Amino acid sequence: MFQNPLLFLHKPLPVIVKTHPENNKIMKQKILIITTFSLLTNILLSQQINDSTYVNKNWSFGQCNKISSNLPVNWKRPNPKPGYQEEIHQCLPTENDTTSEQAEQTIYQNCIEDCGNLKAGINVQIGNNFEGNHMKDNPQDNEIAVSNNGIVVNADNATIAYFKENGDTVVKFGLKWEDFYDNITIASGKVFDPRVTYDSYQDRFILINIFRTQDYTDSRILVSFSDSLISDSITWNHYYIHCDTVFNSSDEELFWFDYPNLAINKNEAFVTCNVFNRDNINDISIYQSTVLFQLNKEDGYQNNTNIQRKNWKNVLNSDSDPARTLVPLSDGLQLNSYNNKLYLVSNNSNTSSRLFWYELTGDINDNSAQINSHFVLSPSYYSTASYASQMGGNAGDRIRLIDCRIQHGYYQNGNLYFVFHRSDNGWMEIVFDRITISNSSIIENTWGGDGTNNNYIFPSIANYGTDSTNENSMISFQRTGPNNYIQIGIVNYDNGWSPQTTIVKEGIGILDVKDYLGTYKTYERLGDYTDIQRKYNSHSCWLTGSYPYDSTGTMLNHFNIPSGVNTWIAEIGDVGVGIRENKKQSNYVIYPNPTNGTQIYIKGKEINSNIQVTLTDISGKIIINRTFNKSSNIVLDIPKHLSGMYFINLISKKENYETYKIIINN
Repeated sequence: MFQNPLLFLHKPLPVIVKTHPENNKIMKQKILIITTFSLLTNILLSQQINDSTYVNKNWSFGQCNKISSNLPVNWKRPNPKPGYQEEIHQCLPTENDTTSEQAEQTIYQNCIEDCGNLKAGINVQIGNNFEGNHMKDNPQDNEIAVSNNGIVVNADNATIAYFKENGDTVVKFGLKWEDFYDNITIASGKVFDPRVTYDSYQDRFILINIFRTQDYTDSRILVSFSDSLISDSITWNHYYIHCDTVFNSSDEELFWFDYPNLAINKNEAFVTCNVFNRDNINDISIYQSTVLFQLNKEDGYQNNTNIQRKNWKNVLNSDSDPARTLVPLSDGLQLNSYNNKLYLVSNNSNTSSRLFWYELTGDINDNSAQINSHFVLSPSYYSTASYASQMGGNAGDRIRLIDCRIQHGYYQNGNLYFVFHRSDNGWMEIVFDRITISNSSIIENTWGGDGTNNNYIFPSIANYGTDSTNENSMISFQRTGPNNYIQIGIVNYDNGWSPQTTIVKEGIGILDVKDYLGTYKTYERLGDYTDIQRKYNSHSCWLTGSYPYDSTGTMLNHFNIPSGVNTWIAEIGDVGVGIRENKKQSNYVIYPNPTNGTQIYIKGKEINSNIQVTLTDISGKIIINRTFNKSSNIVLDIPKHLSGMYFINLISKKENYETYKIIINN
């Protein structure tokens, strides 16, 4: 790396002190201020900072081509249209024009963020919410996307399902990946790490997965483009990118993809992946590089034989190191102005104070396009704790945290927004970062961590602003600690945090599915990420997360499975905006509602099993938790001091988990 021709004085970080709304923990918002000085300036420098711009120009073209039907891999559409002839697709390179060039320039300017008059985030409200996919095994790696007409796609490491906004299923729960792809080769290997997004520009979904055989000799990125969403059914055009078509040297036969990410702009889709080399002799995988695939969306939507593809084989950060777990960013509102470019972010995953951002400067047909890599310094050092505890668990039931890599973010109006978790004196907290592109300045804030007696883990972020200038964000996460089972939570950030955490779903028992031996001892694995996505034609977001389901095995979910890891889906908004009453056909009647009395009556059409009834407030705190014997009429006594909005949750062996919003005016 060239030496920077300018020297920079790293001034002490000004600190704005806030009180944590949950536990009076002192929250610190730190602003990075860097001032530029010439070499001729006679000043004693406390620290020299080099911000280098590394220019990535190493790319090649590829296409998704139709191949002859005598090959062993046959791609089929799950629901072929009448008269549609099934086609076979494979991604093959057709041109290789790779060059490598490094350049470096100074990009730090006077980077000053004015953080006066901080606004508080909104009070988060929960709308429609219901049970999603189910895996008896783990990890889940939940993903969600919602269309403008209200189709919710929910994917995990084993299954995919489609729902209506009220929780009714469009297709059966838990459609396995081998059934989704309807392919014998895919069924013989492992499909994992799904990512899904809704494309509001075209009213379509895009889905990606990783496929890998057990012996690591076959690794692919599976890319699926949905047809027009003219009804509740969804049909897909399936393609794949074979790792061997990108890395085809003789010594790369065991290269495989992992940690995919997905984003779009108006005309293109972008897929990033880490690439590993498998050493089967020593039973380890060694990280090699990071790739970015630039795809023409329209080719996929039209089910064209050839899908244009540009490969960026080895994206490097500004330290000239591989950009590990590169996260491409869609526009937070999917505006038309986000076109012919892409922004991305990454960090060092484990321990560092450096954050990296990238700009892809042209579309797939721009041969002069390049990826410019930059870095900023995080106001705080980041690292990850080794595990997170859960209530009732022993040493073998601690949650494995993997690392603190960035998993989610979005672009909006010249700023990059992203979140990740890091250790705060051994407790995990959420880090919210905003990088301003024009001057590479950063503003950072944290939620949770030390003093909360909880671990806030695997956060995701979605835009909740009303227009491009509104920076409101919804941040979902998992929460666990010694005093609670694993929960799904939500918090809002709008130049300040919302007053409190809102718990969307309480865990029901201990996560105790299986133990990971060897390097990770006996840790349980919840997953690597959760997800929250905006519904673009309304002011609401939809989230999905994991929760343990009754490890005692006494309660059945809607798969009639007594225990394991379940998915919960929820619509998120604020008071009076984007939230509707649940319109699903109910199994129970709750009355009176609203009420100013001390009793609520619950009448079921047919209650033939014991039923668990909980009453929670908007933060998820349990006020009442009772189990009633078989009865068609239940009387729930309400404490006299309650007033406001509450939720009654009903669980039985034979009925789905149902939630009802009630208003108490005592």
